[in-house]
Amino acid sequence: HWVSLDHAVAARTLTEHLLGKGYRRFGYLGWNSNDFAAATRFKAVNSCLPAHGLQLFAPDIFDVPPNAPGGKRGLQVLLGEYDPDVVMFSNDTAATGALVHCLEKGIPVPEELAIAGFSGLASAQALARPLTTIKTPRYQIGRRAARVILNRLGGIEYGPRMDLGFQLLEGSTS
Repeated sequence: HWVSLDHAVAARTLTEHLLGKGYRRFGYLGWNSNDFAAATRFKAVNSCLPAHGLQLFAPDIFDVPPNAPGGKRGLQVLLGEYDPDVVMFSNDTAATGALVHCLEKGIPVPEELAIAGFSGLASAQALARPLTTIKTPRYQIGRRAARVILNRLGGIEYGPRMDLGFQLLEGSTS
C-alpha cells in the first residue's frame, strides 16, 4: 500500500517540458542513497534522454543533503566538470541554492543556465524568478496516508495504490 504520486512519470513530464524548450545538455543533482523517490526520478530522467540522442551529466551519486547549501555546492561541482544548459534538482530547496550560486557568479538564468526543481514549494514560487518545478500534493498525501492507516487499524482495507498526481509549474527559470 502506498499513497503518493508516480515519481517516474513526474520526472519524465518535467524532462519532456525542458526538451520542448530546446534544452539538450541536462545535468541532475540531489539524489542520495537514502532518498528512493529522488533516485526514481533520476532514473526516469536518465532513461528518457537517450531516446532523444542525449545523455545526462551527473555524478553517479551525489550524497550531500539536498538543501540550499548542498544545491549551491552541487552546482559548483557540476559546472566544474560539465557544460549543462539545464540542471534538474531533486527538490526546490536545492534548486534555490543553485539559483543563489548563479546570482553570485553572474550566470544568467535561464539564458545561460536553466534550473528546475521538484516539490512546488511556495517559497520557490515567491522568488523574483519563480522556479520551474513539479508541484506535489504533499499535504494531501499526508492526510490520505494518515486516513489509510487509521482505517486499516479499524479493519477497512484500501487498494494497493493511491496516486494523487502532480502539476508542472512553468516558472521563469527555464
